Amino acid sequence: DRTFNNKSPNKMAALGKKSLSSIFKTKLSGANYETIKSELANYIEKNAPRVEAWGYLLSLEQCGNSSQLLSLVKEIQSTSGSNLSHGMSEFIKKIQR
Repeated sequence: DRTFNNKSPNKMAALGKKSLSSIFKTKLSGANYETIKSELANYIEKNAPRVEAWGYLLSLEQCGNSSQLLSLVKEIQSTSGSNLSHGMSEFIKKIQR
């Protein structure tokens, strides 16, 4: 009770708005992450030899956040000898936004 009684109604409303907006922003960034992940999967499927694509798609599936995704993209860029590596700089830009 002390926590709520010590704050004015205006401050409480502002706190509520901040938490709602942060939740909304988190969902947007999560949706953006999933979109990039999906685009990367499609790009890998179209541009990598089957065996190479299979390995990268498995790694992609295990990515749980944008930093892991960025590490994978950089690995693909540095180790892939196919056309696959050429598009990775664009994915790096998307992830770092």
